[in-house]
Amino acid sequence: MAKVQARYCSSWHITSQFKRNLNSVPCFVPQQVWHTILVRLMWALGVRVAMSGIIVKNQHILPSRSIQRFCTTNGNVEVLRKASGKKFLVKPNNKIFCVTRVWDQAAEKSFGKQIEDEFQIVIEQILQCGDYAIPKKQHRSITRFLALWKFRASMDSDPYPIHEASKLTPTVTDPDEKNLLDELHINYVDESGSLPSRNMRGIELQGQVMMFNRIHEDLSWCLVKSLHLDLIVPDSPENDLFIPITPSICLLAGKAVPELSLAQSKDANTRSYVKSKNIIFGRSIEKYA
Repeated sequence: MAKVQARYCSSWHITSQFKRNLNSVPCFVPQQVWHTILVRLMWALGVRVAMSGIIVKNQHILPSRSIQRFCTTNGNVEVLRKASGKKFLVKPNNKIFCVTRVWDQAAEKSFGKQIEDEFQIVIEQILQCGDYAIPKKQHRSITRFLALWKFRASMDSDPYPIHEASKLTPTVTDPDEKNLLDELHINYVDESGSLPSRNMRGIELQGQVMMFNRIHEDLSWCLVKSLHLDLIVPDSPENDLFIPITPSICLLAGKAVPELSLAQSKDANTRSYVKSKNIIFGRSIEKYA
């Protein structure tokens, strides 16, 4: 039999075909097993997929769409690095708002994106309607978003410790195949003898968000204006039930308050500064530089 030459295919085409094929898979075959069979068959035939174009490497802790609402007219936000006291201007897609592939694609492009999209719909409705009565279902969308932001910000990039006795035989070593499996949301054992650390973090992130949402499922959010002082944004919400959405509007859990006083706005900004680990940002942070 003639040797099959390696063929480089469109990553979008391959992954789209795989996902369409799932609709015709017999119900007794688990989806992950079917995916693994397809990937292995593809590799056996010498097909290679360049995944670098669709793997999200720079993962935003807070979505760039949320950061954009704090931009000045030139499309920049002011950032203050706490350690150095240095102030500078950046675009919302700047890497300073990102971590480098800390969690897997399932947590980024499926689980996380759904939460982000639901939240952005709520915020757009708020900004379009002004005095907006938040429906109960959307309160839960806001709570899930806060949890996602909170636990993304708390993730570290240290490898998970693997005990020698629990190590497994690696199933995947090819970098392209690893990326393909990650894009298809399939777990595998790598050279460490365990699931990749980013997959473990992705599972942990999803579990933390779901647990937070379960504990706080009845949380009630109100729309509050800050008309006397621009709000700044921390790099982590920590334990506060508070989300700045524009320089003059925030979401606050608990008893409805229509407007923050100047003293309350100052207190909110002070708390944002104190709880931030590395940076704060906003339309104007001159007072904190």
